[in-house]
Amino acid sequence: ASKRARASLGAGEYVMGVMICAAVFVTPIVAIGGGFKHFDAFGRADWMFMGIMLIGPGVGGQLLMGWAVRFVPVSLTSMILLGSTVVSIVAAWPIQGETPTILQFVGGAITLGSVAAILLQRRRA
Repeated sequence: ASKRARASLGAGEYVMGVMICAAVFVTPIVAIGGGFKHFDAFGRADWMFMGIMLIGPGVGGQLLMGWAVRFVPVSLTSMILLGSTVVSIVAAWPIQGETPTILQFVGGAITLGSVAAILLQRRRA
């Protein structure tokens, strides 16, 4: 569906549509689950970091992926996205002081190694 949509939409239009759909479907679920009642616990710095995450990796990353999906096989973009979880775990270490466990390191190494092997195989083919 993403590949077909990108054939006729620009990256910005595509990402805007994805974000609107996500908001329409996720907001009621959060509201029903009581997710809005904890907003008062956030301080000014929390809101700042959430804004940075929304604008930087959120919208910026979606724009880049939205642009790339037109030119790159969807199976390849799916493989590359597997690495984002590993990057998040490693980034949380210095930023949040959350030391990854040995199991997370091993799982991350397996994930990145598998993605690298697939990318290298595709490159040779």
